[in-house]
Amino acid sequence: MSFIRPYTEVFRSFGRIIKQNGGIMSSVKTMFYTDDLKEGTLKGTDKYGNNYYENNKYFIGRNRWIVYNRNQGFCYDSSQIPAEW
Repeated sequence: MSFIRPYTEVFRSFGRIIKQNGGIMSSVKTMFYTDDLKEGTLKGTDKYGNNYYENNKYFIGRNRWIVYNRNQGFCYDSSQIPAEW
């Protein structure tokens, strides 16, 4: 049954991503807002409520990302990131 082993890691990874994003419904909302689900370490929060994450398992350029404050809705862009970040 060694052919099942890779699939179990995929399902475990999927479960971790769903858990980190706050459950199934919150993950669906995150997919709606960002078109992407990731897991990573929270590195900090700025004064506007944006969360900064990092996961070095992803390749460079995609290993850091921002989850903008939900109060912004769809009206967010990269100019809303403070200079200290």
